[in-house]
Amino acid sequence: MLYLLAEDEAIIRPHLFLPDARYIQEQPQKLQSHPRTIDGLVKVEIDGKMMLVHFEFQTYNDSNMASRLLEYNILIWNEYKLPVISCVIHLLKDGSISSPPFERKLTNGKTIVSFYYETVEISKFTAEDIIQIGQPGLLPFLTLTKDGATIEVVQRMFRELEVFANKNVTFVAFMLATFSFHLSNQHDLPWLERNYRYMHDILSESPFYQEIIAMGLEKGLERGQLTALRQAIVEIVRARLPALVEFAESQVATIDDKAQLHRLVVKMSTVPDTKQATQAFLDVPKL
Repeated sequence: MLYLLAEDEAIIRPHLFLPDARYIQEQPQKLQSHPRTIDGLVKVEIDGKMMLVHFEFQTYNDSNMASRLLEYNILIWNEYKLPVISCVIHLLKDGSISSPPFERKLTNGKTIVSFYYETVEISKFTAEDIIQIGQPGLLPFLTLTKDGATIEVVQRMFRELEVFANKNVTFVAFMLATFSFHLSNQHDLPWLERNYRYMHDILSESPFYQEIIAMGLEKGLERGQLTALRQAIVEIVRARLPALVEFAESQVATIDDKAQLHRLVVKMSTVPDTKQATQAFLDVPKL
């Protein structure tokens, strides 16, 4: 799980918006009352009372994010019988992000739902802001900050991680650094890759790394291709028909035929509206 990579050190802790919270334990990502999984759920203690913190990671801006948070928040609250605060972690700067509260209104303008949630935009922090929080588990986000995709920040990040000495977190830090350099500093990407080769023996000992390799070997190349095609379809839908993202994710998850997925890639690139896109998904034969 991305947000919890060590028994007692979460990558995302509530300190970003609940500085007095004391981390207790991770909760399952799978809810009993919903077919989809959430990105993260932890139990915390504040002033001697227990509550839950629900996290969703968002790479690109999603206009339906607040509505989805509300749905998950209600499901989690009902399932655990504990207060829940939801938070969306925006990893990249991607347009204007909606601010809480999320409201639903009647046609006469009367508000019937007002839902407060937290937003954290990593791109608005400086690398020094994250370091000053003093939580080692946040270090992998340094290269996603507004001044983070630099050799200097990467060098400092890995120096700090040497003290932390958690191979799982180091592995995630390198993966996020590679991602951020691809986006905004390709000139220095060869430097990063050279350093990765130097660190390979260390990183390959990470249980998280080994789990990913084992999963890849088990599923094989075919499964990797299917995953790539599914993700391509979802990303096309996200860019062209964002209201259909959740539906697209649920549909492609059930398709194991490469030919069908290839056809959907073409379809989602050309359909003019959500109605035809929805029908294209429904027309795929279900095994």
